[in-house]
Amino acid sequence: VVQPQSALSANPAASVEWKVGDKAAHGKWGVGMVVEVKGSGENQEVKIAFPNQGIKALSLKYAPIKKV
Repeated sequence: VVQPQSALSANPAASVEWKVGDKAAHGKWGVGMVVEVKGSGENQEVKIAFPNQGIKALSLKYAPIKKV
């Protein structure tokens, strides 16, 4: 029996423990710093301050980011 992949396994960023002060790399906006973390598990959302881009709110379920 094959189990369907959850959103957590589909996006590695969702399985990482994020905290304020962490650095995150995004393909379009570069490297930024986490300024807020809300929620938990696959519903977790982070706000990241990117230089020259401002603060972006990203859902870890879908965000193309990785911890650096």
